[in-house]
Amino acid sequence: GTILPGAGAIYLGQTLNFHRPVRIGDVALARVTVATIDEAAARVVLRCEILVGDDLVMDGEATVRVPRRRRPAKSA
Repeated sequence: GTILPGAGAIYLGQTLNFHRPVRIGDVALARVTVATIDEAAARVVLRCEILVGDDLVMDGEATVRVPRRRRPAKSA
């Protein structure tokens, strides 16, 4: 969470779809990718997936509000 979406992000919501069970002892891999960026609203949609082996067990999207980046000062 400190790397993606990052410090200062505000979690607005998430959808989840469960496709298969995860059992005790399974090794689950979480993968999060940036799907869209709305600079005007300072919002990012993250695509979330959980895999066990090659099987997709859960997916969905998270919407977060991210801190705006400071623009560098213009040199004179």
